[in-house]
Amino acid sequence: MTGRDESRSWTPGVRRWSSRTCPHAEHIDRLEVGRRVAGQVRVAFQVPDAGEATDRLVAAGATLVAAPVATPWRSLNARLEAPAGLQLTLFQELAPELG
Repeated sequence: MTGRDESRSWTPGVRRWSSRTCPHAEHIDRLEVGRRVAGQVRVAFQVPDAGEATDRLVAAGATLVAAPVATPWRSLNARLEAPAGLQLTLFQELAPELG
């Protein structure tokens, strides 16, 4: 771990951010949840419908940390915690604003 703000993308639709005290991770937590909640690793999955995917994962045993919220970069992000404690973000890309 370098301590820098790091973001890596391995495959389309799957992103991972990792950090110990990363300002970027704190910013994302505040946007998605309203406070710092993630541990050292948070995994993000792009989904076609953030609300529906969130409901399915909660029904399967995930804990809802924050319902889907629109971000400044035009995505709809939800935060969940998997049964093993892993923080998950589900994000849906929104259409660009017209005008």
